Amino acid sequence: MNELGEKKIKLLLKDFLTNHKDYTHSSVYLDIYDDCDEIFQQVFSYFHERMNGLFEFMNKKSVVNKHYNAGSSRELINIIDELREIKKGLLGTDCDFEINNNYIKQIKIVQIFLKDSGGSLISDDYEKFNTIKYEPIFNLKNKDFRFTNIDSSIISKSGNITKINNYLYINQTRISELTEIQNDNYDLLKLIQYCKEINLAFSYEMYLSTGMILRALIDHIPPIFSKNSFKEVANNYGTKSFKDSMKNLENSSRKIADSFLHTPIRNKENLPNRTQVDFSNDLDVLLCEICRVLKK
Repeated sequence: MNELGEKKIKLLLKDFLTNHKDYTHSSVYLDIYDDCDEIFQQVFSYFHERMNGLFEFMNKKSVVNKHYNAGSSRELINIIDELREIKKGLLGTDCDFEINNNYIKQIKIVQIFLKDSGGSLISDDYEKFNTIKYEPIFNLKNKDFRFTNIDSSIISKSGNITKINNYLYINQTRISELTEIQNDNYDLLKLIQYCKEINLAFSYEMYLSTGMILRALIDHIPPIFSKNSFKEVANNYGTKSFKDSMKNLENSSRKIADSFLHTPIRNKENLPNRTQVDFSNDLDVLLCEICRVLKK
């Protein structure tokens, strides 16, 4: 590939990655493409993970009420359009790639009924799509291709802070589920932003921020359960299993966050690590119940 052609392709991919610079990639999907050039590793893992999440949500909705929510419909339409643009831009070059045939067929099927407003009515003959999770659905035709002089600022970075881990504190599908909820009593805008910011903080090893955001989140949501405080939620709402998880958030995560916020400076300090602030399992139990309660 000549220098001009490579520059054009890098600009196309840089534009895409810049538009999605705040997206937290799952380490699982990054590992699937760890034999690719770093730029393509990010591009392929993004499309793979997002399409899997949206197709799996569509599988669920096809059984429940055959109505694919408006937000998910628009998101899937946008992702398909972005994938088509990149495929078109790389067609016939050293960076051309193949897409798994089952995914090509699925894209063609859903494009028939996807609408960009008001949600989409899933067709009666829709069949559950079996997503591929642990092997690639994208393959570079030239497997040995590598960019020269990569602009490292577009790879796993935000500003001058390098992303350290790609583990999602809150599963992206759970955030999408919250985004789809339309409730007359509660605006979830701030809750969703807390979820996004805790993912960013955790992925950049900002563990002080992670603990503080988690505390803010649990203090934000009690009215959803008709309670005045999260302590009331932990003690008086739900099954024994649910209460046990909530008590862990109330008694352990809160005290850890309190130590971050209220301990004055000392002559010696030690910083928290990933293990200390990882309450992701209990938090997902909470968010799952919020989704259940607020769904219409």
